[in-house]
Order: sequence, then C-alpha cells, then structure tokens
Amino acid sequence: MRSGTPDARDGRDDPSPRALAQRAVELRATEPARAQELFAEADEVSRALSAEELPEGAPFDLAAVMRSALDFFARGRLPDMTPGADGTPQDFLAARLAPVLGRVDGTAGPQAGRDADVPVWLRAHGEIGAAAGALGRQQIGQALDHLEEAIEAMAALTDRGADQASAEHGLSQFEGDIRTIVELILCNVELRDVAPRLPEYLRAAQESVRELQAGRLPGELPAVDRSLVGPDVDRAAELLERGRGLLLTRRIEARADLGELRSQHPGLAEEFERLTAQIEARPQTSAPGDAEWARLAGLRASRALDDLVRDIRTRPGFEGFLRPLTAGELKGLAADGPVVVLNHGGKRYCHALVVTDRTITALPLEATVEEVTDKSRELREAVDAINTQGGSRPSPLQLVAAGNTVRRTLDWTWHKIVRPVLEAVGCAGTVPADTEWPRIWWVPTGAFGALPLHAAECRSPDCAPDGCGAALDAVVSSYVQGCRPWRTPGTARGSAAPPNTAGPCWSPRPRTSCPGVVGAADYAAGLLGAHRTLIGPQATRDVVLGALHEASWAHFGCHAATDPSEPSGALLHLPSGEQVSVREICQVRPRAARLAFLAACGTARTTEHLSDEAVHITSSFLLAGFPTAVGTLWKIDSTHADQATTTTGGTTCPPSADSGVG
Repeated sequence: MRSGTPDARDGRDDPSPRALAQRAVELRATEPARAQELFAEADEVSRALSAEELPEGAPFDLAAVMRSALDFFARGRLPDMTPGADGTPQDFLAARLAPVLGRVDGTAGPQAGRDADVPVWLRAHGEIGAAAGALGRQQIGQALDHLEEAIEAMAALTDRGADQASAEHGLSQFEGDIRTIVELILCNVELRDVAPRLPEYLRAAQESVRELQAGRLPGELPAVDRSLVGPDVDRAAELLERGRGLLLTRRIEARADLGELRSQHPGLAEEFERLTAQIEARPQTSAPGDAEWARLAGLRASRALDDLVRDIRTRPGFEGFLRPLTAGELKGLAADGPVVVLNHGGKRYCHALVVTDRTITALPLEATVEEVTDKSRELREAVDAINTQGGSRPSPLQLVAAGNTVRRTLDWTWHKIVRPVLEAVGCAGTVPADTEWPRIWWVPTGAFGALPLHAAECRSPDCAPDGCGAALDAVVSSYVQGCRPWRTPGTARGSAAPPNTAGPCWSPRPRTSCPGVVGAADYAAGLLGAHRTLIGPQATRDVVLGALHEASWAHFGCHAATDPSEPSGALLHLPSGEQVSVREICQVRPRAARLAFLAACGTARTTEHLSDEAVHITSSFLLAGFPTAVGTLWKIDSTHADQATTTTGGTTCPPSADSGVG
C-alpha cells in the first residue's frame, strides 16, 4: 500500500476503498492507467481490513463486499456461478432474479423475496409487479400481500443511517407506485362489490321505461351506491398510510414515547436512546475518512436499532411498539372529525378514503388523475404569474386571465372533490350561527397536494344565486402529511406551557422592507406578551434554533425558499442573512409547543418530485413537536401577512396567554 502525503487530486484525502474506487471509476475513461492504479490500491486497502481493525460501526463484511465490487468494475468479472436447486450451476443474474420472478408469477412465497442475496430495490420492484399481476387475476388478497412486501422493501431503502439525498434517490424510482397499486385494488374492489348492485338498478330502469310507454311519469331512478367498505378497503388504507412518508416515519421513530418502556425495561429504553443519538450524530472533525466511517457507524446503528425494536416487540405489552397504524388506530384518530386521504394514482381514476371513528369508506371521485395533475399545474402557473414583480410581470390582460384560472380551479375543486366528500360525511352546508363548526383533516397525495382544498368554492350563479357552497362556510379544514405523527407522543399536544415561556419573534431587515410583516410581528408579540423578540441581526441561526427549544408559540416573519426539484430542500432565510433548513427544524425538541405561525412565502408548498416524501417548512414544525402550524401555499404579500396574523391571533390566542411568540 502506498504511503506519503495523500494527493487531493486523486481523491485520496479520504483513503477508504470506497472513495478510491469511486475516483478510479471517474478516471477510467480519461486516465485508464491511473484508474487501474487506484483500483489496485483500493483492493489492497480492502484486503488489509479485518473485523479487528474496522472502526466501531463498520459492517464486518465490508471488505468482501468491496472486493466483489472491485472485481466487477476493475476486471469486468461477475461473482462465481451459484448452484441451483437441482445442483446445476446458474449464472449470477439468473440466481439473483429467480426469487423475484417466482414472486411475480405466483410460484414462490414471501420468504423467497426476502433472500439476503436479493437487493431490496429489486425485491420492491418484483413485489410491485407481482401485485399488479395478482390484480390481473382478480386476486385482491394476494395483491395486498405483495404490496405489503413491497412497502417493507422500500422502507429498507430509507435506512436511518443513510443521508437524506441517498434515501430520496432510492425512493424516486418507486414514485407513485404504491398509490397506483392501491388505486387498482380499489377499482377491483368496486368491480367486485358494485356489480351485484346493478341488477336492481336495471330493473328500476326497465320499470321506468314501461311507465313512459304507458304514458305515465316514472319515478326517480335509485342512485347506484359506489362507496366501498370492508376488510380490503381497511387494509388498502393501512398500506397507503404505511407506504407514504417513509422518510418521515424514520424521523419520528426517534420521538417514540419511552415512558412505559423505561418503567418496565429501563435497559432497553436506554439502548434505544443511545442508538437513535448515534444515528443522528454527525462527525465532529473533518479528518480524512471521518465522513465515511460516520456513515458506516450510522448504518450499523440503524441495523442494531431494527434488532432492538424486534426484541422490544417480544416483550408482553409492547407487541405494537413502533408498528404501522392499523385500521382501528386510524379510526381512533378520527374521533374529532373525519380524516380524508385523497389518493392520486393509477392511469385514470381517483378515490377518497374517508376515515371516521366508525368506518373507512372508499369514495370514487369524478376527478381523473390527468385532470388533477393539469389543474394543479394550471393553478401553480396562475399564482406564480400573479405574484411576479418587476419587468417580467404579466400584462393586465394576462393577470385577469390568471385570476380567472384561479377561480375556475376553486370551482372545479369544489364540485369534483370537496363537495362530494363533505356530502358523504354530512357537512356540506353552511354552518348555522352559534353552532360548533365541524372539523376535517385532509391528507392529499401526489398532485392533490397543490390544490387549496380548504378554499374550494362555487360562486357561479348557474348553480345558485350566490353559488352552491364553499368549504370555508362548511368546515374547519386542516392538512396533515400523514397520520403516523399524530400517534407519536412528544408533541406536547394539549400540554400546558409553563408561565413566562416566550419564544423568539423576528422580522426582515431592514424594517422598511416589509412593513406589514413587522406590524404582524409586533402584534403577535404584544398579544402573547413575548419577553424576547429577535429582529434583524439578532435572529442568527444558532439563536433561533436554541430559542425554539423553549418556545411554545413561534411567529416567523421572514423570507422562505422552496426548490421544486428537491423534496426536502426548503429553507427559511433569517434576517441575519443565515438560513435554517427543514432538517434542522425537525431536530428541534420544544418542551411545550403550541403553535407555529409562518408568515413567509410558500412554507406549505410541496414539490412535484417525491411529493409524498417531501418535508416542507410547515410540516417540519409539526414533526418538531408543534401540534399546530399555519403556513402558506404560495407567496404572500407583507400586508396580507399582517392581516392574517391579526385575524388568526385574535381568534386563536386569548389576550391573557402566558406563552411567548416565536
């Protein structure tokens, strides 16, 4: 092995075999001789590694894995042939694909796909294909089994020790697959369950024809009830919830309530906390190889945590520890109002899964997948045009057209999505005075996430003199990115904030740049008696994050930025000139959080890529532990920010509140 000063040009500031091999691959086309030298050095380093010499956290089979990879890249050689079940040699590819193909054609059970030699991404693809194949044979139960196996494999791609970018890249190849399979399952259930209802409808139609022939006015034809309930619908809802937000699930696992576990098994609770802390740890130095070994340590800690969770589940009373939500638990979350999951999947149809405290109902929607996608795109473009300033601002005629597009979209959303759902749960009408308002929680998936469901309305005189209804007149709407965070304690929901708890309140610098935001911040601070207000240079990244740990009320009046191409790349731009990312907000541990109010642009805007995995700024506060967060779907004018803060604060926060504003 070479010695001497590492050559940064060759990427040898990180002397691990992995880094050397990566650099060799980069140089293979331009400097083949140098690439072979680096491959040889990587091979030499990998052979020097042993279980005793590896740093803590490194997998014991690292050297063998690296040598197999080097054989492939440097020498173009696949691993040796593997004997098949009948003793005849199989080539490497056939040996790896055999379990997956067995699952697809239905000849192999779930255990075949769990073969350690089958990569998880290949297993996930195979199970998705097997689910589609089972539906082609009208085997709904088998399709649900295959989908569950696929989700389990996808979860393995989001290893807690992996970095965010790697996990998102691994999941991108499956984007929309789970929603599509769920939609196909619901369509098969509808075909199975609704078909027996058709003869009655046909008999009524024939009777109507006879009445007309006799010169009599026929009665109204009975409507065909297309709503679906039953075990298959319940399980489809469970799997849809389990299969979306896989990255979010990994984050909130670290916030599991360990109170009961600590009282009965303190050693297990202590080990759980140690492993989660190790996974979240970052290297403290930038010495060569530190990042690589930290990554390996995180991966090993993640595997150890999986083993620990399995161990905990074997203890009496902890069988459900960190398990996915069941249908019964989903219903329990709807005790205060229905939860509506809008599934955007498949090639044509969409369903709303309406969860109440008694049932889970699949409701077919008239809106098609393509229509939802087109309306979401048209709305984004119209809102962006309205908010454009400067020389590129559209002409007055274009602005009028954009405004009409927004109104048409709200009208379409009301008729095609929101009103059918509200009618199904019995709250589509205007709420009478002095009556408690019903609540509804929207869980949009895919392109549904870009539609303002809470603002859907019809103001067309063609329906009624003043329109046929509006969501804002019928229900109090809230959005959640998934049901799993609701079940996770530690959010301080309902807990009382300690006296004199005050959070930070900050506004842009200079004050004259956004006078509305400054006025909103001053109002919020006065309303709740915040004893600490961070303005301008005071609002540094470290100070803000530190203050959030103690804040019960947080008010942000600053700029924000979202990247449509990066699912979790949103940032808050602090007045100090520094930035706070959604990942940093997720790591905050507030003691008695109540409300985060984000008077910044697009804080609840989702990305078009991996929309079900994205963590936008508003949801990051929910994940951090704030039970309620108010955000914006698009840009907001500073004057409107002041108005929204005054209206919301006056109705949400009592003047005598003793908690602070951040």
